[in-house]
Amino acid sequence: MTLHGHRVVRRGATLADWLYQPAWHRQRLPAGTGPRLGGARVLLLAAGQARARPLVDALLRALHDAGADVRIAQDRDAGTEVPHAPDPVRLDVAHADDYVRLADRLQQDAWTPTHIVHTLCLDLGAAPTDDPRQRALAFDSLFHLAQVAGQEDWQDVRWLVLTADACQVSGELPSNPLAALSDGPMRVLPREVPGWRCGTLDVEAAALEGGRVDALAARILDELRAPGPAGAAAPTVALRGTGRFLQVMQAQGAGSGMGSGMV
Repeated sequence: MTLHGHRVVRRGATLADWLYQPAWHRQRLPAGTGPRLGGARVLLLAAGQARARPLVDALLRALHDAGADVRIAQDRDAGTEVPHAPDPVRLDVAHADDYVRLADRLQQDAWTPTHIVHTLCLDLGAAPTDDPRQRALAFDSLFHLAQVAGQEDWQDVRWLVLTADACQVSGELPSNPLAALSDGPMRVLPREVPGWRCGTLDVEAAALEGGRVDALAARILDELRAPGPAGAAAPTVALRGTGRFLQVMQAQGAGSGMGSGMV
């Protein structure tokens, strides 16, 4: 419609038409897509606390079985080193200079990552805390590594951050909300560096234990191989049981989805 020669945009009938909220849609990975990991150079920022160790160990085995060349960086305050990891780099996750040292070490070896898997959020406590180390595990570690990666001009890197019970998918209360700090860098980085493909994968904390870790590690590798447009908004995916859920933004007036996203 027009008013005195000027075009007028008709507004929505309610405020809800202008507001968006996160929702979850069940979505399978496309079958048979994505590159193989044989020859991939994977930088694994490895969690070291007891709860996360079975999954980290299973993930390392799965990457080696897939033919990936894996380098390990680990929080120096973590409980124990990852076994079968040749000469891992120990970091103060809150200290920017330690990431420069990591990059120098990789450069000396003429080794540049094609994939970065960040599992440090699995070492977070169960509740938010003012402990700077907790924030460093979820946010500072990604921020400092991204700074170094940009300075070193790492190109076409696939980033994947693992969290556990950080997302509210079907009404459950997130038990690890501090991990949501990692979501910010994953959404910003692909817009800052168009060649980077970033994403967050939230798993069930119960799956970190017992005989389920090998199956979970296989699913993580599937996500790591999943194709995605570089420079696009980073997807947040949650694995719940055998289901895979993708976070989308929908108008509040469009009806409620499952859950309400990261908190």
